[in-house]
Amino acid sequence: MPNSTDPKRPSRITPVFVAVCVIAVVFLIVGSILLAFLAMGGANAFALGFMALYVLAGAAVIGGVIAATIQRLHEISGGEEEDAKRY
Repeated sequence: MPNSTDPKRPSRITPVFVAVCVIAVVFLIVGSILLAFLAMGGANAFALGFMALYVLAGAAVIGGVIAATIQRLHEISGGEEEDAKRY
């Protein structure tokens, strides 16, 4: 008979793994676009502004993923998932 007095706590590894994967994909996308930009030798003002927007958008995505991961880890440590299962 299984021991039901010790409930299994949710894993913290999964949210961190997913966050690392998303950050890696964003780095790959933005990095490949920057690499293509530099390989083509585009250095006019419009192209530099466009690349700055890509970098800012990538940074915003990475910041949002980190913030959401931290929030999720706080939820897991606070036991909110177990409380929601009761209702």
